[in-house]
Amino acid sequence: MRSRAWQGAVVVAAAGVAAAVAWRGGEQRPSAPAVRAPVAPPASGPIAVASTAPATAGALARVAGSSRDGVSGRPIDGATLTFAGAADREVTTGADGRYAVDLPPGRYRLVARAVGFAAAGVDALVVAPGAVAGGVDLELMPNARIAGRVVDGRGDPVADATVRCAAGECAAATSADGRFAIDVPPGRATLRAAAGDRVSRDFAVRGIEPGAEIDGVELVVDRPARIAGTVVDRRGAPVARGAVAAWRGGAVVGRAEVAGGAFSLAGLPAGTVALVASAPGHGPSAPRAVDLSPGEEARVALVLAAPARIAGRVVDPAGHPVAGARVVAVAPAPAASRGEAAAARGAPADAPITPVAEAESGADGRYVLQDLGAGPYDLQAVRAGWAPGRRARVAAPADGIDLALQPGGGVAGAVSAAGQPIAEFTVDLAPLSRYGGGPVGAARAVRFVAPDGHYRVDGLEPGRYELAVSAAGFGTVVRPQLVVAPAAFADGSVELVAEATIAGRVTDAATGRPLAGAEVAVAGRAVECGVHAAADGAYRIDGVAPGRYDVRARHPGHVDRVQRGVDVVAGGVHEVDFALDRDDDAVDRAGIGAALAWRGDALAVVGVVPHAPADVAGLRSGDRIVAIDGVPTARQGGGASIDDVRGAAGTVVRVRVRRAGNPPFELALVRAPVRDPGGE
Repeated sequence: MRSRAWQGAVVVAAAGVAAAVAWRGGEQRPSAPAVRAPVAPPASGPIAVASTAPATAGALARVAGSSRDGVSGRPIDGATLTFAGAADREVTTGADGRYAVDLPPGRYRLVARAVGFAAAGVDALVVAPGAVAGGVDLELMPNARIAGRVVDGRGDPVADATVRCAAGECAAATSADGRFAIDVPPGRATLRAAAGDRVSRDFAVRGIEPGAEIDGVELVVDRPARIAGTVVDRRGAPVARGAVAAWRGGAVVGRAEVAGGAFSLAGLPAGTVALVASAPGHGPSAPRAVDLSPGEEARVALVLAAPARIAGRVVDPAGHPVAGARVVAVAPAPAASRGEAAAARGAPADAPITPVAEAESGADGRYVLQDLGAGPYDLQAVRAGWAPGRRARVAAPADGIDLALQPGGGVAGAVSAAGQPIAEFTVDLAPLSRYGGGPVGAARAVRFVAPDGHYRVDGLEPGRYELAVSAAGFGTVVRPQLVVAPAAFADGSVELVAEATIAGRVTDAATGRPLAGAEVAVAGRAVECGVHAAADGAYRIDGVAPGRYDVRARHPGHVDRVQRGVDVVAGGVHEVDFALDRDDDAVDRAGIGAALAWRGDALAVVGVVPHAPADVAGLRSGDRIVAIDGVPTARQGGGASIDDVRGAAGTVVRVRVRRAGNPPFELALVRAPVRDPGGE
């Protein structure tokens, strides 16, 4: 199972209101040989938290903690932590990796950086007057290294070419033999090369493990393509000003201004792009796919649509107007090729969802979204203190589209052990699917410092949540079905018991050699926990509550293995060793020919390759895969479920499918090599 990103939040709450959401660079969850369990991804915004302690107005807050290597667990000397917000502070960790800083009360963004590591931080850290916290710890994951070479169209090496990450955070130059080595954050990276006016296509690398060394990447530079053309309104008149964007793979690869109805996009790599034009007072043009060869100069004419609008009101549950709400219309990124055709129904999980228009509701609750195309669009209204109001797939033009906000709910309670309050603990809240499946959306992880053991989290959208509470030395207690009602607090009190540990070694089954960096995860909850094995193959997961779990081990080039039904008792250390077989099909594993995206508790089919196994079996865009070979996807998570779809060519995978208007059904698909880049 692919573990979630190591992301949490810290609440420094001696008094007043405090909130925090944390982030870190890359996608992979950092993993020391031993970690607390579990840790979950952040919320999309701050979580309002109120403490029960009395306030001391204006008193400085004391924040301290450490910076550690997320793989080895060793302290990082010389990491720079920057606090920006109510006041600006910068502090450097010592040889022991520790730091301490006094902060005026208020809201901060915390970023930690160190040479050779991906940045990590807390996106919204709100400290209360007089708060004291000694455990605001940050784990930085070591960068990975990707090596390869840059060649021209004839295969000859290209010296002095520049290789960059698409996001622009890393760069390297090639040597005389065209070789390069570039350090990238864990998770994923998109590389492109340039040599003079020659450019390469983007090369995407996914599933990059912390500290990994990847070789064999080849980037081919060739003459860049260029697109020139015109942008006219629906009557054929050129527009005075506007913009044209070129999209590929859910990202903008080129942008140009429109002046006097003309535009020119230069420096484009060969391949297929989707062009979209926009201009004030007009609706956007329909996406226009353009196939580009090296050095080609293409000409296109883009026609803007008639401007459409969507209007309505933002209201409360009683129908009264809500002023000051922000209303946003979003649409998936335009499709550039058949493999991206799913954009009409919803972009893949890694494609950006692009804000198209936004407005603010007035005193009467009215809003108007202007200059839209035909759509459809997803609408969302947000206002502090309220759960968002949403409408999906709204076609334009439309009027009377009301968005109802619900009062936010919350969770409150006390955390204790043997009848005594626990002063420092972490609360994880993962929203659950309303259809009875697993988690949907990001979990909220909040760290409390509360001497009386009481906590309160508000601003939650009404619905069902999985609550997990953990503290050092204790097992994580999970409440799997906690109902949060509007304008009410659910009881989240828990009694903690002594922790248990799952530990062992991961080795190669054929040679017995340790598999350093192997990922071991405890599955079965919305909030998962996992680690990476150390150099000797050893791993250790602390903070596991008593119960029965499935434990999965995985390593690149090896077949995943799952130990099911591991019984864990309080205070015990439970040995679970793994011997992984080599996967001879690891390089050329086959799939079913479908573009898949994780949608909360299921794999959504967002595109099907013609004549591929998925197409032949009758799988359609919009279907949701809820089980693979009898294992629910809600239990496995997105990354592991996608991996389970893949396998050796000629083998059979059985999927259980949920389709709108139909009872669930099963399909048997024979895996086959699929060339389309959007297919699994």
